[in-house]
Amino acid sequence: MSSRLGWVDFTEGDRQRMLDVVGLFREQDTRDELGIGTIRDAFANYFFPGTSTIQTRARYMLFVPWIYLNLEKRLNSTNKKVTPEEVARLARCDEVYLISALLKSNDTAGLIGKESGDKLQRLPSTIYWTGLASWGIRYFPGSREQYHEYLCSSRSRKMRLILNDDGNPVGGYQGENWDPGIPEPPEDFPQKASFALTRKEASFLQDHIFQHHKDSVLAHMVISDELFDTEFLWKSKLVNDLPCPLQENITDARNFSAIMHGAALLYNLMLAEKVGNPEWVENYETRFSDWADRLSFRMDELRVWYGEQERFWRSESLQQAKIPYRTKSFVKGWLYEVFHTGLIQNLAAKREARELIRMREVQMKKGRARLENQRALDLWGGSSGDRQLDFRWSTVRIIANDIVQGFQSGGEADA
Repeated sequence: MSSRLGWVDFTEGDRQRMLDVVGLFREQDTRDELGIGTIRDAFANYFFPGTSTIQTRARYMLFVPWIYLNLEKRLNSTNKKVTPEEVARLARCDEVYLISALLKSNDTAGLIGKESGDKLQRLPSTIYWTGLASWGIRYFPGSREQYHEYLCSSRSRKMRLILNDDGNPVGGYQGENWDPGIPEPPEDFPQKASFALTRKEASFLQDHIFQHHKDSVLAHMVISDELFDTEFLWKSKLVNDLPCPLQENITDARNFSAIMHGAALLYNLMLAEKVGNPEWVENYETRFSDWADRLSFRMDELRVWYGEQERFWRSESLQQAKIPYRTKSFVKGWLYEVFHTGLIQNLAAKREARELIRMREVQMKKGRARLENQRALDLWGGSSGDRQLDFRWSTVRIIANDIVQGFQSGGEADA
């Protein structure tokens, strides 16, 4: 009997998270090799709700609804029956067409499909679907697939599609698929398009972020008069103007990022040693030493923070996260090693620290662990998740800058 692999699509949120995980495997510096992604994502979602690592530019939050609103008009103007598959095909054609229009603009940074063109697999609508709901721009409560089915269904079928088990509209849905206040697209859209937001569009996005996530870092970013260019959130001048609760959570994120970076570097150092590549070994020895020096400089401050560790685990940013017991145990184990090693520069040679890293990889990957599996080690390219966590900052600062620049432009953008 032949076997098949199936995909159970529970919710759009579950599906999007799974796609994000798949995407992260292709990004060398964001791989979650030691299984701390639940904590990383909890901070990122708390600071920057509605965003993801694979979003690129703010105006996609308008491109996607513009495309679908236009498609709805086209479907409503014809009596021809269409299938959900046909709706998906039409939407895809419009999204692919947008690529060629954006390629002709002066700014193509962050253009989704820039290289793949019509072969694009992950469409902007997939990438932004969850964020559009989080920011209150999308009203339709289901997945893209359910939305496509809804658009081509009869009136009675439409009603059944949006009712929950109790017979009530899902999420209070009242029949509008998109916020009716979405700014109209430029007359020549999508023949012409750019990433530059008009003042009206920037105001619309800012208002929605504030309405739905007013206590987030993102909300404070989009009302800033300055652009963001620092490497990490905690290096931005913005932090000084944030409310105390946000400042405290940013301090937690900063300290967690700084301390856990050492675990990632030691993991890569152990792999380099096992491979026997002297250049890689020297690279990670130097980087670990630099990390230890930076941490030593802040050690008095960090020891105070470590002494309040239970407050960290109860922090607002982590309250909604379902952090696995083993993840928490690993983090606590690494913190113990860091703060109970006389000279932190010697931590890389400490047997207990290395065993903690080895056991965590085995726990995470079992037979596929590189430190145990020669075949997996042979496939290693010399770097795996060795960058310090920035909690999505490098992505979000671009999106926030788009909105800030929309206000600063003072005029109307090209399509």
